[in-house]
Amino acid sequence: MRLIKERYFLSLLLTFFIARFITCLFIIKYLSAYDSRFFVFTDLIEYNEAPKGFLLTPNFFYAYFIRLIGYNSENLLNPSSIFISFLVSFLFFIPWVYLGSKILNKKSSLFYSILIGLHPYLALYSLKIDSTSFSILPVAFFAMNQFLPSYKLKIISLWTSILSSFFRSQTIILAWIQALCLFPKLKFKISKVNISIFFALVLLVLCSLSQYDYGSNIVTENFGCYSFLNIKNFFLSLNINKQLSNLFSLILTPIVHIFLLFGAREAIGVFCINLPKEIASNGFINITSTIIFFLFHFSLFIKMIAWIFKNNCKRYIRLLIPYTMLLPNLYGAAHMRYILFLIPYFMFWLFEIKQENQDSLAK
Repeated sequence: MRLIKERYFLSLLLTFFIARFITCLFIIKYLSAYDSRFFVFTDLIEYNEAPKGFLLTPNFFYAYFIRLIGYNSENLLNPSSIFISFLVSFLFFIPWVYLGSKILNKKSSLFYSILIGLHPYLALYSLKIDSTSFSILPVAFFAMNQFLPSYKLKIISLWTSILSSFFRSQTIILAWIQALCLFPKLKFKISKVNISIFFALVLLVLCSLSQYDYGSNIVTENFGCYSFLNIKNFFLSLNINKQLSNLFSLILTPIVHIFLLFGAREAIGVFCINLPKEIASNGFINITSTIIFFLFHFSLFIKMIAWIFKNNCKRYIRLLIPYTMLLPNLYGAAHMRYILFLIPYFMFWLFEIKQENQDSLAK
């Protein structure tokens, strides 16, 4: 029986690999016809030029990692760079395929593996080593611990989130929530587990302090076309007084940013919806794909929330914890790259989750 399950999982993994590989080939062949820039990764320059070994560098381990492997904007399109990027992304998605094999029936888990492989935005970011990709793994382990709960997995999930925070500071929020949820269940005595948790918390505090300025800048930098400041200036241009403009902007900015997070490519966040021809050669495809992405992602999010409240179990609300990682983006930078770690998560709600896993979640 165990051998059959292992073969089944490997077949799902192979299915995911083939689907992702085909999508990547399609992107490599045709993306340049739509976006003449093909790949743009301006942040790589900043990471490579940051002071070497400086702990206050944004996403410190990520900056060190790309320097270690010699990854930069000049060799971004080299076959070796694309291969490494694809391999890293593939490894990050293994837990998602595994979880799908456990909480979905055979037919559903097969389609799930195909769909996360075919998803164009996930495939696009599997062709470059972006810091956002390092938030995919901790959310996978978090979800795994919710549906397949065990104390050991809870500790592994906490460590994964904390170590990932050094690669992607966005994960700090998830790590702190996991740590705080763990405190009430701790028995204060000397043990291997408690020592492990102590060192994990030391690292989490260190990471939080080192990334504080960077996180503050993300929220207050007024990034892109639809920033809080630009929305406020829009209301001011309508001769609405400053106080009301501030109030309207506070309300409208998160709504606009939710649309951007669930549907807009990064260029839209920077240049607005009507992109220049060199960035989007076909305006209809640009607007249509944005709407389709938003409707697909946001409808799954709504379906997930409806499922949680339909089952009328307060403990199901824990499933929403990873969404707290988006809180800074409600007023900071906002586009679809920031929800990469959530896409394989809410795609589970395309299918019916096994009753036994719903029961485990409710405990």
